[in-house]
Amino acid sequence: MNGFQKKLEDFLRGRHGSDQLSFTLSLLGLVLVFCSPAFSSQGLRTTLSFLGIALVIYSVFRVFSKDDAARTKENEAFMRPFRRDGAAAARRRAEKERKARMKEKLKTHELFYCPKCKAACYVPKGKGKVRITCPKCGEKFIGKT
Repeated sequence: MNGFQKKLEDFLRGRHGSDQLSFTLSLLGLVLVFCSPAFSSQGLRTTLSFLGIALVIYSVFRVFSKDDAARTKENEAFMRPFRRDGAAAARRRAEKERKARMKEKLKTHELFYCPKCKAACYVPKGKGKVRITCPKCGEKFIGKT
């Protein structure tokens, strides 16, 4: 058994392996093969069975392929519609992180707005009446925390 395992390891070394596209193709192929007998038309049954077997064979080809770059490119193209990458998703993620940071900061700080330039000024909570200097325009005003 040890010799067989060694030969199998040598054969599989450098192969692409399974990915989302291969899994989806295999699953779709098996569904087509097993659902084809449900149709009454002989031509439709044959076509669906042939298509299902072709998908499974292509999936196996992808798994054992040594052209990793091409298979990765195919998988990336397949996965692109399912990903939430892009500028809109990045903006949503950044906005969510900013809100989380602000919520965390508001646990320990009080938020005041400068009466002159409307800039946000954070002051530690529990300090009582404090004199606040705006970091943007230098305006001094009084606030109570």
